[in-house]
This record gives sequence, structure tokens and C-alpha cells, in this order.
Amino acid sequence: MTSTLLAEKRTLLGRAAKTLRQENLIPAELYGNGVPNIHLSVPKKEFLDTYKKAGESSMIDLKIGGEIKKVMIHSISKHPVSEEVTSIDFFEVNLKEAIQVNVPLVFVGEPAGVKEKGGILLKNMIEVEVEALPANLPPEITVDLSSLIDIGSTIYVRDLVIPKDVKIEESPEAAVVSIAAKMTEEEDLASSEEADLSAITAEKEKPEEETASEPKAE
Repeated sequence: MTSTLLAEKRTLLGRAAKTLRQENLIPAELYGNGVPNIHLSVPKKEFLDTYKKAGESSMIDLKIGGEIKKVMIHSISKHPVSEEVTSIDFFEVNLKEAIQVNVPLVFVGEPAGVKEKGGILLKNMIEVEVEALPANLPPEITVDLSSLIDIGSTIYVRDLVIPKDVKIEESPEAAVVSIAAKMTEEEDLASSEEADLSAITAEKEKPEEETASEPKAE
């Protein structure tokens, strides 16, 4: 089910948009291919709820006045300290044109390779890039970890279950998640010593800074 988000056109731009945030509104921009940019504001709480459900890989019905536009959340900006959302970019999609987006991976099931064999679960990917018509984009792709039964067991991109109208833009041989053996204390110590030795060697091999030549006396 497509989420609906109310938006209003705004006239406050630049630093003046700070006033919107004080009213629990977030400044936003709507753009698209061949579509003029529209300056908007959206209610903070409603946007956060919608973002939690839709993420950046699902369509949203953006209602502006009496008009509804099919959009996706292209990007968000956050305050570097508070992590508050400070602005949003919406992208108006063409329902007849395929687009490429990153879809999050959701890991389910319990890997026997960890529980019974004492291995370590290594997640090499948390999302994959896919191409599809906007209406066919999955909000997420499920990865079943129960097939990882032994040390060395791996799930590759080719093993992912995706809808037939969706194409994954990743190498089929790329590892998504795998089970690795735990290092022994000796191996862990040797690895640490090797890393320290490499750091020392790299430091010694740094070229000495050239000293500036003395100016010639006239």
C-alpha cells in the first residue's frame, strides 16, 4: 500500500526556512525529469512515519493541494550533531520508465553455522541496487540465513529471491553474507602483530620532507 504524505508550497527560502523548522515543518524540494522544481514543506512527524515505512525505495503519494504526485525520497539532509532531518529532496517518477534504486536487505532466520559450528556471520551487503518500473520496486529483499549451515557457507547475489520484473544491478557472484571461522587467540595475536609491523614499516618508508633551500644572499 502506497503511503500518502501531505505537503504545502512554501515561499520561505534559504535561511528563512529556519522558521519552518520551529513550527515542526521540514523544508523540501520536488523535482523530476522535465518538471519544474517546487519548494515545499512537510510536517515533521508525518514525514518521519512515512520515511520509516517507505524508505528511499518505495513510492509515496505526495499530496499538494488537490493534486497527488507519485514521488520517491531521493535524499535527506541531517544536522551533523542532533541528527534532525533538516531538508528533503523528493523525485517525481515517470511510471513508464525504469529507475535504479538501492533496496535494503532484511536478514531473517537463524544460521546453524553460527549456533552449532561457532562461526561468525559476515554481512558483506546491507542493500543492493536494482532496476525496475517504479510500481514494481520492492520495499526490501529478504535474505534467509537458515541456509548457512557450515563454516564457509555463503549466500551470493545469484541466490537472492526477487520479483520477476526486477533486475539486480550487482554481480551474481558477489557475496551477500557468509559464515567465517573464529580466529584462535594465537591467530588473533599474530594478526595484531602483523598489523602493527605493517604500520611501523609504512612509517619508516615515508619519504623525508624536503627542506626548503636557503635563500641566496645578494
